[in-house]
Amino acid sequence: MTTSATAFPEPRDQHPTTAVAPEPSQRLRSFVIRRRLLLGLSGLCATLGTLLGLVPIYVIYRIALITFGQEITADNTILWLALACVGAASGRGLLLMAATSLSHTAAYDILYDMRIALARQLARLPLGFFTATNTGTIKKIIHEDVEQMEEGIAHLIPDFVSGTLTPILTLALLFALDWRMALAMLSSLLLAIGLYGLMMGWAGGMYATYNGLVAHMNAAVIQYINGMKVIKAFTQTDASFAKLRTAIDAMSDFYQGMQARIQPIFAGMLVLVRATLIFLLPLGIWLLLDGSLNMPTFVLFLVVSMGFNRPIFQLFLGLGYAMYQVQAASGRITALLNAAPLAEPAQPQEPQDASIVFSNVCFSYQSDVQQSADRSELVLRGVSFSVPAGGVTALVGPSGAGKTTIARLIPRFWDVSDGAIAVGGVDVRQIGTERLMDHVAFVFQDVFLFNDSVRENIRIGRPGASDAEVEQAARAARCHEFILAELPHGYDTVVGENGGRLSGGQRQRLSIARAILKDAPIVVLDEATAFVDPENEGLIQEALSALVRSGKTLVIVAHRLSTITGVDQILVIDDGQIVARGTHEQLLVASPLYTQLWQAHTGAQGYQFRKDEGRRMRDEAEFPPHQFTSRIPHSAPLHNPYAGLNEDDGLLTMIRKLAVGTGNHLRNGLITKVAEGIFVALPSLLLVFILIELLTGQSRLLCSGGGPPGCWRVTSASTSARGWGCARCSASTSVFIAIYGCFWPTICGGCHWAFLLAAM
Repeated sequence: MTTSATAFPEPRDQHPTTAVAPEPSQRLRSFVIRRRLLLGLSGLCATLGTLLGLVPIYVIYRIALITFGQEITADNTILWLALACVGAASGRGLLLMAATSLSHTAAYDILYDMRIALARQLARLPLGFFTATNTGTIKKIIHEDVEQMEEGIAHLIPDFVSGTLTPILTLALLFALDWRMALAMLSSLLLAIGLYGLMMGWAGGMYATYNGLVAHMNAAVIQYINGMKVIKAFTQTDASFAKLRTAIDAMSDFYQGMQARIQPIFAGMLVLVRATLIFLLPLGIWLLLDGSLNMPTFVLFLVVSMGFNRPIFQLFLGLGYAMYQVQAASGRITALLNAAPLAEPAQPQEPQDASIVFSNVCFSYQSDVQQSADRSELVLRGVSFSVPAGGVTALVGPSGAGKTTIARLIPRFWDVSDGAIAVGGVDVRQIGTERLMDHVAFVFQDVFLFNDSVRENIRIGRPGASDAEVEQAARAARCHEFILAELPHGYDTVVGENGGRLSGGQRQRLSIARAILKDAPIVVLDEATAFVDPENEGLIQEALSALVRSGKTLVIVAHRLSTITGVDQILVIDDGQIVARGTHEQLLVASPLYTQLWQAHTGAQGYQFRKDEGRRMRDEAEFPPHQFTSRIPHSAPLHNPYAGLNEDDGLLTMIRKLAVGTGNHLRNGLITKVAEGIFVALPSLLLVFILIELLTGQSRLLCSGGGPPGCWRVTSASTSARGWGCARCSASTSVFIAIYGCFWPTICGGCHWAFLLAAM
């Protein structure tokens, strides 16, 4: 399976370069081109199905010609036309089903290629990328955004082909028959689309505000859930829930206000979509009476008009939303695929030993700082030191001084902005990434354990290691005892998600066991004892001693200075620079900062809280204890609307229970929807009556004088105008009213006006 890995060519020189990333359309097009055969067949099937969808329109026209006597055919012609219509409908269904199946097959193949390419791209990216990028963001791209592309590939192709070709070909046919009627039928749709564009342009700013409120609400929800332990521990349920409720209310209130402004325009737009007869029927009657339109063509336009606008408008709305989603997802996918990986050397070199040398290293997380005259953003400035093979060096200093950054530059999490780092006498940029990872083992401060057995979590250090080697590494890391004594299944115990069933010290020792099993010449430990108790700290120290005895080169980032007093050299880091170096004893004499750190460390270890100090702190407080306790809020009473649901409840019962307090809104919404359906059905009922009269010829009006069937031309003495008269009451009426009387003969005279208004 090929992937997009070739989109990142390796540079010819031996220093990192920024590759010119392809355009997003080019990058994503490469995935689609590989499945062009399936997609082409899908489009072909959709096209053929669309052509078959025009057969019923042709059949309607032929039947109208036969019915009104404008075509002489055999007796069984209508039967054959009906069979052709059924066959075309069946064939169209089969072809569209094949088109959808082919497009889905292609879509899932493309999704597979995308995920494989993204996974390989993640493997190419430097480790620093993952420290700077939120895990949820990466997960969303690989899972949700890639899945969103399925909408654009599997559905848009057959739906777009069918949804666009059908109206285009239908309009071409209708324009060929009568361009005036075709324009009248199209006018309501064009007005609706114009109104939609006006609405979107007017509401664009509101949608941006709404999206911001949704993002704020999501952040409040995540903070509320993640901080639940702290919220309950400090009885801050009311205050925290109030913040969440405020965010939800702000989003809800704005959305309701936005809908109140948009809905009138949207309602007018829907009315226009369904109001084709308002434009088509008067013009058709006028042209029919004028003699420039025949009855079969009029019937064809009436039938087609009822189902023409709405599918096009729904396709227009659906395609717009789908394209927006696909465009946003493709942008994020392309951004990840275009993220610049660390350049691989053209001719990789092998490190000669386990020594480490920093030569005037400058570093910034902003990639353009090295070209900028302002170097205030540099995290490290002029860092130079060396660690001999087998030596032990500790990095100490206040928080934010740059200790962890120095440690993470050794395995090349990032490339330096200036200077060089050599491992084994070779610049790390001239060592292949995999070879450098094999040469350096990194023990992180935040240990990650997979939801797997203890044995497999240790074996990650060297996947091919035997069970005996895993246990030997566990013994060296002082893990073997607690694994057998405290875990129910020993090495086969599943540690839970991120090692949730283990203590912090146990997780840290397992990570050291990984490093021991990996057997890399260089081991970097980032705050390995930061969050452990004294007992675990002692065990970790024994594990580190085992690494020292094995001749490994160790670089240790430490806050607990008592754990590094015996190392070969200590580097004191402050504000991105080495301000002092030496042994523990030397630094106590020569470095005021180290002396201050040491005194703070030893003072914290010897500190004991005394009762008299507690009383003094209470007496010096600004408010008495009873005032403090009175400020503790009670837990907020949370209502769970799902608590009253039962499995045996029907759908309406569940809706009624969930709609507690909003029953009136729900009832009014249902009533309004029913009323809408009734009014929407009126044009359809009108069309049914019209077609019945036209096709059966059962009108009670008699035709005379060249008028339409069932009508007669009259010249009344009391009126100077000529019009069409009703045979039942002999009343002279206007042309438009009389034609309605032809279609519904029981209504005549003044009732024609009421019928006309109701029909409209």
